Amino acid sequence: MILLISVISIAIFLIFAIKKEADEPLMKVLQNLYAKDEETLVQRNKGYLTMFFFRENTDNEYNYLNSMRVIETSDGVYLFPTINHFMVRRMYIPWKDLNKVGEKRLFLMKRRVFSIINTDIVVAF
Repeated sequence: MILLISVISIAIFLIFAIKKEADEPLMKVLQNLYAKDEETLVQRNKGYLTMFFFRENTDNEYNYLNSMRVIETSDGVYLFPTINHFMVRRMYIPWKDLNKVGEKRLFLMKRRVFSIINTDIVVAF
């Protein structure tokens, strides 16, 4: 009985966490602007795993996704979710839409901070 309750509790927690991540308003805006569903050759490049931070210009605190695979090319940045973000669609943000505004230490590492042109969104990776 305790095992059953534990399994149900863990399942509810995971469903809540996944649903909350999928319903994040800023992430929905980013996905609507930059979702890239088709397969690309760039996926063969491994890139690097990092935390992907995002916030509105008016906010002081960043929200983030852990373990996003980032591949930077000469044209832009590809963001691929890992297994723990299967509700998040992969995205491609062209460099022309990113304006570097500086660097910031987030979660113990120095990250490059970009504002997304024509939006009120700031991202860091």
